[in-house]
Amino acid sequence: MPLGSLTARRAGTDSVSARVAEWARDHHLSWAVTWLENESYTPPPTGGGLSADQRRQLLGAGAPSSPRPSASSSASADLPVNIPAQAADPLPGEGVWHPVTYGPTRTPVIEEAALRPDARHTSELAYAVWLNQHALAFTLQPGYQQPGGSWPVSDSVAGSALKGPVATWNGGFKLHPDDALGGAIRVSAGAGSSAQWGYTINNDYYIARSGVGVTATGDIVYVSGSALSVATLARLLKAAGAVDAMELDINPDWISFMTYTGNPSAPHPVKLWNFVQPAGRYLQPASRDFVSVHLR
Repeated sequence: MPLGSLTARRAGTDSVSARVAEWARDHHLSWAVTWLENESYTPPPTGGGLSADQRRQLLGAGAPSSPRPSASSSASADLPVNIPAQAADPLPGEGVWHPVTYGPTRTPVIEEAALRPDARHTSELAYAVWLNQHALAFTLQPGYQQPGGSWPVSDSVAGSALKGPVATWNGGFKLHPDDALGGAIRVSAGAGSSAQWGYTINNDYYIARSGVGVTATGDIVYVSGSALSVATLARLLKAAGAVDAMELDINPDWISFMTYTGNPSAPHPVKLWNFVQPAGRYLQPASRDFVSVHLR
């Protein structure tokens, strides 16, 4: 069967290039995939400033207009503290949480924030999401290719799970239990492309990365962006409140986080930022595992 037929018959939203790359790596052609990726790779810019649209994102553009509870409200007790700026001269809204999804009592259960990831990539943004684990239910859903096999959970948000999802995000790597130190960043500034942290395009340190962690109060934080190193991802997760965290999928084709709005029976996915994958990635069969989130 020709390669085109093999890749075209696979379900889901993975790009043709991503499908060809996966097929080639499975057939001992990693050297060719790596060469093509390196030839087409453009590293993120250093220096410079944010665009007008990026500055609007810092201020919560597109977030619901309903305000957060006041500081005196008991509902604010479990809300996150704003993320300290990682670059000099903080901009208005940088690291400030904005409510996106509310629970039945109109208390925020998902909030988003954006900020520059470090002092070097000042024309880029990193994005963080806080999720109230006490109000939300999380499901790890398998990919039809990774891990493959038969599972009681679907490889897409479908059936009863299609009623009222509030978020989905990409899966990640296995970790040895002893890899987590609890609040200590276990990565050096020089850590980058490797078997331990995941091989990147052109072996570049600053690439699209994602990670997830748990806070001291048991809530979840997710961080992603297009120009993150292992070290900056770790620092951002800690700054967002994580005391235990791990890196998830890396490289442009695989990062995605969506929240959902509209009719609970016909949810509309909204991207956290302009990543490669389409917003509806998990509304059809996914090749890799992912997490779906619903209100409890």
